[in-house]
Amino acid sequence: MALKRGVLFMSEIAEKPAPKEILAPSKRYARAKAKVVIINSLLSNAITASGGIVEVTEKTLRVSKIKDGTVIDHITGGHALDVINILGIRGRVNGIVTVAMNVPSKTLHVKDMVKIEGRELKSEEVDKIALLAPHATINIIRDYKLAEKQRVKLPNVIRGIVKCANPACISNSKEPVQPTFYVDSEDPLLLRCHYCSYIMEKQDILKQF
Repeated sequence: MALKRGVLFMSEIAEKPAPKEILAPSKRYARAKAKVVIINSLLSNAITASGGIVEVTEKTLRVSKIKDGTVIDHITGGHALDVINILGIRGRVNGIVTVAMNVPSKTLHVKDMVKIEGRELKSEEVDKIALLAPHATINIIRDYKLAEKQRVKLPNVIRGIVKCANPACISNSKEPVQPTFYVDSEDPLLLRCHYCSYIMEKQDILKQF
C-alpha cells in the first residue's frame, strides 16, 4: 500500500491502560494498549511500541493480513476514529484493530482505512458507517481471502439508527414512536426528521456516538 504521509494506529486492546507515551490521541482509547506508527515522506523506517508486524520503507507500508474479519476501506479522510467509535470499539475487543489515516487515494484525494480482526459487521452497523463515510467499502475476510465486498449505501429513509437533535421532537418524548429521517443529501449529510422536519447535519450525528 503506497503511502507518502499518514498515520497508522494498530491497537491490541487490553484490560489495563497503556503507558501514556503510546496511547492513541483520543480519550476514547485511554484503555488501549496501542501500537502507533507515524509515517511521512521523510521516514525510511519506523518503530512501533511492540514491533514486529509492521514493515516501513520510504514509499511502502505493509501491514500483516488478517485471517478473519472486516476491512473498511475508502472511509472519508479524518473519520476513521469516528467509525471506530460508532462501532462501539472503546476498550475491550478480541483481536487487533488497525487504523490507517490520510492514505493517498486516486478517487478521494486522501482516505482512511480500518481493519477489524475476528468481527464481521452487521447490516445496521454498515448503515451507521454510511452516515459518516458514503463512499466506504466493506470487505469481509475469511481464511485470509476476500469472501464478500460491498459498497455502503444510505437508504432513502433511516429508522431507529439515530435520534432527532430537536429536544422538542415527539420522537424524544415518551410516545412510542421510532425516530425516522429522510436523506435530503448524502454529501454533505442532511437528514430531515419525519416528525418535526428538523434538519440534522453530520456533526449532529457524531455527537450521538
